[in-house]
Amino acid sequence: EVAGADQAVQSGTFLWSTQPTSWLDAAIGIDDGTVAELTVAHDGYRRLNPGVTHFRRFRLDRADNILTVIDWIEGGAPVPVRLAFHLHPSLALQQEGGSASIAADGVTLASLRLPPGLTWQNHRGEASPPLGWYSPEFGEKVPSVALVGSGMLAPGERLETRVAAGDAGTGRDRHAVMIGEVIRGTKAARSAC
Repeated sequence: EVAGADQAVQSGTFLWSTQPTSWLDAAIGIDDGTVAELTVAHDGYRRLNPGVTHFRRFRLDRADNILTVIDWIEGGAPVPVRLAFHLHPSLALQQEGGSASIAADGVTLASLRLPPGLTWQNHRGEASPPLGWYSPEFGEKVPSVALVGSGMLAPGERLETRVAAGDAGTGRDRHAVMIGEVIRGTKAARSAC
């Protein structure tokens, strides 16, 4: 979210009146190699004053099972931003300062190093504004955790989030393959186009 606005203009509960143009900026090592990078962008915030383009890079270190997500903007001037991570209701979040862990049934699935410079808050089942909800089907909503970081972002600055499979520093575990599936899923979607 940039300057309190979504990337598209909402005209109703399930109606968006604009459709941002998105594009693949770069794809490196998707098929093989120790590192895969995918950089994408969209123009949904160019309608704002100042207008900005949002870029996001996904970098997967296959050897260490670490996914790094880097967000940045180009254009304009510094703008207020919010970066949100939405969790499934079955997942638990422990967050302290710039670190967080995600667990299911007491097993740590991932450890996160959150971008410095943002103020982080957990939200669950809040009504105004609606934050921390999961909708398994139309007309149904279930409380879930949304971890939201808020702050200012200037053109050229980077927000870097690192996601490590399992407990950070404990090496690989049976959940490590989940991060690799993100990149393989992207490869499959790309080849279907």
